[in-house]
Amino acid sequence: MPTRLVDVSSMDAGGAPVLVEGVPAVVDYLALSHRWGGSKIAQTTSTNLQEHKQGIPVQSLNRTFQDAITAARKLGYRYIWIDSLCILQDSREDWTREASRMALVYQNADITLSAACATSGDTGLFQSREGQTSSVKVPCSRLRDELDPPPIPNCYFTVRKKERRDYTFTKEVAEGPLNTRAWTLQERCLSRRIVHYARTQLYWECQTSIRVESLGSNIIPGPRERSERFGDMGGALQDGFLKHLLSSASIGRAPDMDLERQKININAYSAWYYLLSDYSGRDLTVGSDKLPAISGVARVFAEHRNDTYLAGLWKGDLPSGLLWRYATARLGFQRPLSSSPRAPSWSWACWDGAIITEMDWDGRVEIEDITASVQLVGTDPFGAVKSGSLRFRGPLAPIHKLSQITMPAQQTFGLVDANVQLCDAAGAVFGNGYADSYAEVADTSSLIFCLMVVSVFVGFSPFSLQVLNAKGKWAWCLMLRETADQQVYERVGIAQVHQSAFSGPKSAITIV
Repeated sequence: MPTRLVDVSSMDAGGAPVLVEGVPAVVDYLALSHRWGGSKIAQTTSTNLQEHKQGIPVQSLNRTFQDAITAARKLGYRYIWIDSLCILQDSREDWTREASRMALVYQNADITLSAACATSGDTGLFQSREGQTSSVKVPCSRLRDELDPPPIPNCYFTVRKKERRDYTFTKEVAEGPLNTRAWTLQERCLSRRIVHYARTQLYWECQTSIRVESLGSNIIPGPRERSERFGDMGGALQDGFLKHLLSSASIGRAPDMDLERQKININAYSAWYYLLSDYSGRDLTVGSDKLPAISGVARVFAEHRNDTYLAGLWKGDLPSGLLWRYATARLGFQRPLSSSPRAPSWSWACWDGAIITEMDWDGRVEIEDITASVQLVGTDPFGAVKSGSLRFRGPLAPIHKLSQITMPAQQTFGLVDANVQLCDAAGAVFGNGYADSYAEVADTSSLIFCLMVVSVFVGFSPFSLQVLNAKGKWAWCLMLRETADQQVYERVGIAQVHQSAFSGPKSAITIV
């Protein structure tokens, strides 16, 4: 059970909702998924905790909170969980502990109420309708030559109003205001059942179906709905994250790293990478929440994978996990505004911006003797981190020159959105890459190196002419920058490099 719940039962007699701490028994409750912002977000703090236990003034609640409480009462529920009321907002200790329990809160809630259309707390759940009925009943009659044949008793057919194209599940839910926020991703994919309060109607989403109020039936997502799915696992609960984890094809997979892999093999970690692609492009108000805001999903994944979490990566699939990059060159990455890093350089969490993980490869892992360590901010292994390091041995080669790619014709190795060419001592191009920030690598006086992570058996997708003509001679690499410490490096990007660039024995290095 959650540590605290809001009890709305006294409102039936004209009382106020009450904050209950330490619910002694297992009770049914609802959870609210909403977007912060607006004129007032009522919060529980260490100062007003005792007051809220006596009663929370209804007038202090914004419209979304009031509507959620109304919905709970109409549905016959006594308890509802609302984050700002059930977590002490001025206590870092309480916030950290409750954030680590977020997965349980949404997994165990009977239903999650989703403020899908709300741009702030002032929007509310309940929206004005157009005023037209969505369907009418027309009496049936037998075919006769009469102008006005008598109706058949108790026999009707229904004519439904055609649904407008812009009032779809994708438009109102998947692409709605709520799903632009980072915290709400795990709230959606961990919930058992959700009622989405959208602008025009209600949507029901659960582990087996999506239902639309205007249709009253299960819908099969169309092409646009498919486009926002978590890859093969789906963005909808009915074919999403939890279902994939519980499938017989992926559960119980050994956490040991596969040293060889073929692209056609199902990767048990692909659900995680698809989620990261969605999550990393979402907005966060507090930058330090980058790892905590997905910690609930990570905790569930760890339980089913029996794997070790490393600041957003998984030890059991570290080679693929290291091969993340920006999603589009046009948007790129941005450094967080905070002066202190929130993750090591090898973690995607140290940047702001949408990422893609290059997991679609067939080849051999070239790094070995891997050890990893992560220093946590608190005690939650899935929460915020102070620092981290990776130590291993692998093939290392110097990059003598990095040249910025300014036109598609320079992307000679088939890497869409690559922003740098890698050159050897003679100036010959031996690879293309994705520098996390070209400005940073261009301004550095430190040497840049390539670390071969995976030697590829066949080639890459997309298949450029150079790759097709040199099968089995390519590699996925990390681009690394020397630090002041000997054999200690920072990640600055990834690259597709010809294997001929590497010679000599493997080097023992540390990446921080």
